[in-house]
Amino acid sequence: MQQQAVQQPGATQLRDWMRRRGFDTQTEVAGFLGIDERFISQFMNERRRPGLKLALVIERKTGIPVEAWALSELDNSDDDDQPTSRKARIRKV
Repeated sequence: MQQQAVQQPGATQLRDWMRRRGFDTQTEVAGFLGIDERFISQFMNERRRPGLKLALVIERKTGIPVEAWALSELDNSDDDDQPTSRKARIRKV
């Protein structure tokens, strides 16, 4: 079975999801997801990516795939050999 490619980074999908669901603040999203508000801010600003366990929670509650967090708006290549400025917590397989 072939997996569908993830088109947008997790941060972009989280912002879109937040808007569609009618959440006005990151505090509301944090409460819904059951995580600290500062993490939501860091995820949305791409300063941090959720670990696998938290990415699974986010996927279960929002539908945003775990793989989306492996993408970054700053990453323009699928080539895993390219150096990045941040350590990815979730890697493509």
